[in-house]
Amino acid sequence: MSGQTVSAQDVTGEDDFGTSFSGGTPTGGNQTFTSRTISPNNQSNFGFSGAPGVFPTSFFDYFGISDRRINFDVADDSASSFPPDDFGFAGASGSADDFLNFFVLSDLTNPANPSGLGQVTWQFDTSAPVDPSQPYDVHRISVDMIAYGDFEADDNLVWSAGVATPPSAPALVPYLEFGLTAAQDAANILYGVTMDGGSTYERSFTPFFEVDEWNCLLANGAGSVCPATGGTVFFHPLDNGGPGDDGVAFNGFILEPIASDPNNVERAYEVTNANGTFTELEREAYKDPLIEQLQGNFAQLDNEKQTFTFVVKEAGDVLTLEMLATQNSTKEVIAFDNLLVESAVLGDANGDGVLNNFDINPFGLALLDPAGFAASFPNVDANFVLDFDCDGSLNNLDINPFANKLLGN
Repeated sequence: MSGQTVSAQDVTGEDDFGTSFSGGTPTGGNQTFTSRTISPNNQSNFGFSGAPGVFPTSFFDYFGISDRRINFDVADDSASSFPPDDFGFAGASGSADDFLNFFVLSDLTNPANPSGLGQVTWQFDTSAPVDPSQPYDVHRISVDMIAYGDFEADDNLVWSAGVATPPSAPALVPYLEFGLTAAQDAANILYGVTMDGGSTYERSFTPFFEVDEWNCLLANGAGSVCPATGGTVFFHPLDNGGPGDDGVAFNGFILEPIASDPNNVERAYEVTNANGTFTELEREAYKDPLIEQLQGNFAQLDNEKQTFTFVVKEAGDVLTLEMLATQNSTKEVIAFDNLLVESAVLGDANGDGVLNNFDINPFGLALLDPAGFAASFPNVDANFVLDFDCDGSLNNLDINPFANKLLGN
């Protein structure tokens, strides 16, 4: 960390997972860390679209650094090549960030990973660059999060962190947790999912059931062309009165035990259109969103990016950050990106990297005249560096802790 410009809060770690790949290794971007361990490590496994991170048993199960090519669950092509698309977050017409790398998770319980667990652990250098006797003792961690799908109470994701100086090992404490209580799961809380094409879904009949095509099939029979979509529609090949069907040939129903249908059936058909031949099922998709449960900031995750932040108040040369996730079925997509770690000497009001008497007047200015402080010390975030009780803002409750630390108490 030597040689960097001190600005009260220094960037001691970043991970945007790169801008491209060389083989299975993410390259480019801002990847600043001492170590990063991914388990299970699927980065050498490539899916049908050439993106890494897939499990060897299925191209639709993944855990790792990838990009929008990985499959339909990630790519949102509703505004470009595939207007019926109603699942995904990385749009072809979206921001430049959509085309770069991110970390994606989907269906961690599979033959290659029967535990259903996924873990990423980072270590960052948090040794202070100015005065070793005054180490960084407060760290702000932020990460962009996305999640959508049908989650259950046993699906969750936890961010934990801790700081220590080797040979001591840090005690990792949970700071952010995303998951559902049993009551929330039972309540079938709905997502709002907005696609690049402009459509917004809550409870949706998902990929890619078209009522016009279904009505055309019933009215005109198999092999008819649907005027509304141009697709040639057929009854589903399994809808033939045989095993797995409801016993009536070509009436459009295959037995599927889903709670949303009192008759325990789904409508199903096949369509051939300009995009290929597809099996189209009517089923419930967007419900049970992951919800942040810790730190009092309850928020529902969806396919729009949200930034979450937490503060770790500990001193040491190494900050360890861990992401631990469990997932047990399909249609559960989680992604995160743009991890940032900032560290500071708590109370360093003038941004010179140490706490001393020269910080007294700037501290008072920040408390009494926030705008004046921001103009005089533009590189110091008072609501982070001077927030001793970590409640998110500088206020009168921080005066005594500032004075006590300054006096060495």
